[in-house]
Amino acid sequence: ANGEVTYFFHTSVDNSIKNQFRQAFTSWESVPGVSLDIQESGTFSGDPNSDDGLNAIVWVTTAWRELNFRPPSNALAVTLLSFNASDGTIYDADIFFNAETFSWGNAEISGQESSVDIQNIATHEIGHLLGLDHSSEEYFETDESLADATMYYASSAGETTRRDLKDDDRYGLRALYGSTT
Repeated sequence: ANGEVTYFFHTSVDNSIKNQFRQAFTSWESVPGVSLDIQESGTFSGDPNSDDGLNAIVWVTTAWRELNFRPPSNALAVTLLSFNASDGTIYDADIFFNAETFSWGNAEISGQESSVDIQNIATHEIGHLLGLDHSSEEYFETDESLADATMYYASSAGETTRRDLKDDDRYGLRALYGSTT
């Protein structure tokens, strides 16, 4: 409600990839006209729970389909939100990355071009953590502003274009956290 967001890395997230998540958070926090204060709050080793008040990033390497929310096997990542139904305030958001099915990396580094780009998908999932839905779920979306948005529903291996927010993403964030009219 006040634009203050804290997040935790689960111990399943390797230190070597945390900066890609941090850069994704920075993309959202740096939108002009938005009042957001995003802070990393360390790591935890417990089971992520949608009612624990901890916004967690979790790296799932085994038993993806056995998670308690039964994610689709073809999902790159899933964000679970818990919120107050009367005013929409988010009180918990957990992001789960499917590292059992998909090969992840930094698609801008030589030798990793065909991997699913962590920062690309993290930027999208953080949009959900902040309360945004998909810009479109139409496979053949004709409106480029929706199809090119970070919050478009699909992505592919090697893609990095959704690391950078588009107008539709920024407008949505301003509608939720705008500090000016």
